Amino acid sequence: MTIDSSWLASFKEELPHAFTPKNPIAPRAVFVDGQIKLMQGPPGAPQTWDEFINRQFGRHLTRFFETCDVVVLAFDNYEHVPRAKCMTQVRGFICLGF
Repeated sequence: MTIDSSWLASFKEELPHAFTPKNPIAPRAVFVDGQIKLMQGPPGAPQTWDEFINRQFGRHLTRFFETCDVVVLAFDNYEHVPRAKCMTQVRGFICLGF
């Protein structure tokens, strides 16, 4: 499963005043959905496990730590998957309790 990013282009076209070149606030914490990072498409060339981890997580977390004191990296616990996510995860995993 991947997420189509065309929604962002649509928002920028419809509401250009809502976007700035630089973040206007200085966040103290950031939440990173690890599942989303795992589902990003692969690069064109083969890569090592270390390169994969750095590409999917390391470079993003390092950037967040440059401006934030707290960075939370979270992954789904398949024993507690909400019903709303079950339909997208049932293809590869069993949603328990449903």
